[in-house]
Amino acid sequence: MMDDEYVKNLAYQLRWRRMPEPVVAQTLQEVRAESEAAQHTPADLFGPAKSYADSFAKGTTISKGSWIITVAVSVAVLLVLGRVITSFATAAESNPLFSILTLLGALAIVFIGAIIGATVDHRIPRGVE
Repeated sequence: MMDDEYVKNLAYQLRWRRMPEPVVAQTLQEVRAESEAAQHTPADLFGPAKSYADSFAKGTTISKGSWIITVAVSVAVLLVLGRVITSFATAAESNPLFSILTLLGALAIVFIGAIIGATVDHRIPRGVE
């Protein structure tokens, strides 16, 4: 009995623990095989995905989703810094609406980056059936 949501959540939790992608794929493959052989759900055999992932030692690999989030936050910070620098450089009365729009744009970039990053890290690796 396979539960794709469990497998996706386990993939996310393993990546959050900085496990290398081959280890994530191998672990998911083993979970699927053992679940099918026992005819039980992965949650019945291994417990909650987070608890099972926590049983592994932390790795050192940064996931693609984490990179996406890091880039999104960096772009947002640069956008806000650019706005602050230009407002000081011009030393003129600046339009507060432009500042608000800049901040909202930065927040949108972070929010979208977080959604995309989480989505990427929840995916099941190729070759895991």
